[in-house]
Amino acid sequence: MKKKIGVFANGWSGEFLKYAVTGIQNAAKKEGTDIFLFTTYILSADNTKNNMCQLNLFHLPKPEDFAGIIILTNSFNIPDEAERIKHLFVDKGVPALSLEIKIDGAAFMGTGNRKGMYDAVEHLITVHNCKKIIYCAGIKDNQENIIRKNAVVEALKDHNLELMAELPGDYGYYTTSEQVRLYLENGNELPDAFVCANDHMAMGTVATLNNHGYNVPGDVLVTGFDFLADGQATFPMLASVNRAWDRLGEKAYYKLMELIEKPDPTFEQYFDPVFIPSESCGCEPTEENKQLRLSTIRGAYTKRSESTLMDLYFSQLRISSTEVLNEEDFNDKIGWILEKGKYPNGDFYFCIEPDFFKIDEEEYPERIRGYSDRMYMIYGRENGESIEPRYFSKKDLLPVYNSADDKSDLYILIPMSYMKFIIGYIVLKNDTKMLFERTLRIWVTNMDTFFINLKRYIVAQQANKKLKEIYMTDFLTGMYNRMGCDKILYSFIDECKQNNKTSVLLFADIDRMKDINDIHGHLNGDLAIKATADALKACLPSNEWHFGRYGGDEFIVVGSMESIEGDASEFQTKLIKDVEAYIERQSLSFTLSVSIGYCVIKPDDTRNITDYVKIADNSMYEQKQKAHKRHDLI
Repeated sequence: MKKKIGVFANGWSGEFLKYAVTGIQNAAKKEGTDIFLFTTYILSADNTKNNMCQLNLFHLPKPEDFAGIIILTNSFNIPDEAERIKHLFVDKGVPALSLEIKIDGAAFMGTGNRKGMYDAVEHLITVHNCKKIIYCAGIKDNQENIIRKNAVVEALKDHNLELMAELPGDYGYYTTSEQVRLYLENGNELPDAFVCANDHMAMGTVATLNNHGYNVPGDVLVTGFDFLADGQATFPMLASVNRAWDRLGEKAYYKLMELIEKPDPTFEQYFDPVFIPSESCGCEPTEENKQLRLSTIRGAYTKRSESTLMDLYFSQLRISSTEVLNEEDFNDKIGWILEKGKYPNGDFYFCIEPDFFKIDEEEYPERIRGYSDRMYMIYGRENGESIEPRYFSKKDLLPVYNSADDKSDLYILIPMSYMKFIIGYIVLKNDTKMLFERTLRIWVTNMDTFFINLKRYIVAQQANKKLKEIYMTDFLTGMYNRMGCDKILYSFIDECKQNNKTSVLLFADIDRMKDINDIHGHLNGDLAIKATADALKACLPSNEWHFGRYGGDEFIVVGSMESIEGDASEFQTKLIKDVEAYIERQSLSFTLSVSIGYCVIKPDDTRNITDYVKIADNSMYEQKQKAHKRHDLI
């Protein structure tokens, strides 16, 4: 059986995730180890209930099924997220390795924050003669932010300088952009340089400075941290700190293998990152990075085209979803789009809560932790072809898994949720393209919305169907009422004609109904109507005949001639006897009999429903005259 390791991350940290996972993959492939990547898209400012729904994913794996785990700790956006994961596994004896941020009780590997940031400020001071420096901060209590700020202050102090100002932030582009805007518009002095806690913030700073008429690096310098590809593909190219996360990921894998054999939660190891000067600090970029920027520019049209293709993909899904009336329709109406679609590229599975489509929103449980023990794979694609839907045990994680081969596979598990509703989760196999290009978040978010809207549509259609049935159903007999006769029974006759089949219309009427009401009372009159309806349904198979209460004590029944043995006249005689026998077994306190007439309708018959009812009514009237004579004799 193959060794399995778990990797836990937040997908918003795209670049870190890309390089760290690539490094882990490269090492795992050499040893045939399977990687299970559990990734959420949680934001600290997002809806709390939606965040809690997403966190269910981290409670999905059984610790005892994993040899060890790697936590990409600095990717998480809410407090205690990584601590929670660590406790789930470490408390069960599974070794854990945290990357970039320390967690008590877990081994640690990371790139140092101090030297890279110190070197960046040292470069600004010694090469570009900067004296007035503003620090654009990350999340206030974040370990990395604290170390980076202290490094800025230390480098300034070593040159007898002080920090000019600190702008609060959260590592985000827009927050930093807004802080820089407020600083400038409040008439504050322009510094020599903005030193930002990461590249996202640096790009936001450059954009805001440009919008206010300042040139970077002509008027002011800017540096970042993390050496993101986006920062190297922009103008000006960002001066930043390269953390070499791919090498960190590879080293982390091999260290985890050591920890599996010999656990050591106190292990710590740092690797120094390197500051790379570039255009935003007034330096010439490397030739390699110039080529990267050109490549990104050339690929811009391709990215726009792919965005358009994804829009068309979801447009197709939305259109086809209007034909889905229940869960069973999903594969027939939607499956072909998922099978032929470009997104994702490889094998994938939609694993949903078994009752997701069955319960309306008011009843749907607001679970905070844990998926159902039995999950339902509503759709799966392997080797480009759809596979049969199936139920599977939650503890297996996947509806399909081969633990016997010696090939290393990467399974990416992403939660599906919408506000307070847990939908399930998606599994992607060996497909990192969307994950690394950040289109996965867009695809998953659209899928969340698609599934919740499909659920609402199905529930609404089922509710409308029930309302329609109630609207067309006679309360006393449970048969179709007059409206139901128009919509269902008469439509059945038209369908038989279209399919070149002969149909038959029966018209039944209770004998001497007025006497029953006058002598025995209207309650017994209702009982007579109900008993007659029951008798007709009992004597005619419900899967072959459609029943309606035409009005008062009159009934219409339609069916195919294929349901009749012998000719129509013989069938009529037998049916009357069968109905009377059924009624007699009910031991009513009054005499009850029924007259039944019929009309046979051939496929080429051009008369209308009024004509057919009149023919059957006349046929019934002949029977009624005979019945009245029998009653008079009695």
